Amino acid sequence: MRLHFFMQSYLTKHMAVSRKENQMQRAVRIWLCFLALACGLGAVHAGRAAGTEYLWRTLNVEIELASSGDLLITETQSYDVTGQKALQLQRTIPLTNVDRISKVEVFENEQALAVKTGIKDEHFHIRWRAPHQKAEARTFTVRYRVQGAIRVHPGGDQIVWTALFGDRETPLPKGAVTLRMPSDLAGEIQHWQSYGAPAAVRQLDARTLSFVPSAPLQPDETLKVKAVIPHGRLDVTMPKWQQGVDVPYVLPGLLGQIDAAVLIVVGIGLFACLYYAISSTVYAEDNETATTMGLDRDTGTYRPGDRARPPPY
Repeated sequence: MRLHFFMQSYLTKHMAVSRKENQMQRAVRIWLCFLALACGLGAVHAGRAAGTEYLWRTLNVEIELASSGDLLITETQSYDVTGQKALQLQRTIPLTNVDRISKVEVFENEQALAVKTGIKDEHFHIRWRAPHQKAEARTFTVRYRVQGAIRVHPGGDQIVWTALFGDRETPLPKGAVTLRMPSDLAGEIQHWQSYGAPAAVRQLDARTLSFVPSAPLQPDETLKVKAVIPHGRLDVTMPKWQQGVDVPYVLPGLLGQIDAAVLIVVGIGLFACLYYAISSTVYAEDNETATTMGLDRDTGTYRPGDRARPPPY
């Protein structure tokens, strides 16, 4: 008996120790997995930065709202070039809330560069090749016109644009966005704000807004700017991408264009039809059931299928 008790006690303690060791081993394995994942992510970001031929320095964007409703955009892109061969550069713009992009130009030191444009997968691509040059800081100016970018809304037309884009392989140390209205809209900006990266937003004058990020932007981080102006001040129509999306907003506008007299006539007609339908039906009790009957004009009796009228007495 003592031997049996000793063996049972030993096995119980041994199993408890084994369970603790297994738990510790699992905890160590889980920690090592998380550590490996963190190192892998760091290596990916480091590889992206090390594999690129340039590092971002600054990105300054000027957005000029034309009286036609088009956005005239100028992007000044500055890089620290790390290689000594010709650069292949590209700017990709989503066409989700845009009707058309045109008049694309790219300059370096006032020299126009050859540009190729194309549309693929609902994105507009701008490609250019920078001439061979030694490793140094380089600045490019990208200009283009955006049509159909204003969201027409009865409460105020909205200008929304992702100015500091996230299609970058390296962080963006500094950036700034300037949004300028036409002189006719000076002092009439109703609302302005930014989305995405935290930014300092302020009004420089009666028609100019400034958006400056509070910290460097990571490769996938963006800054979207928005401003609202009084509805109907610009000679713009609802863009194609918005049609069918804002049906609840379009319907009141269509109703407002219908003449009031037409609405009154239609209302009177509906009331007359409803009154006729109700007055032409008579319910009579017959063996505790309701029966629809008509009035025979000659005999003054009711019969099914005729229009109901009061009896002639």
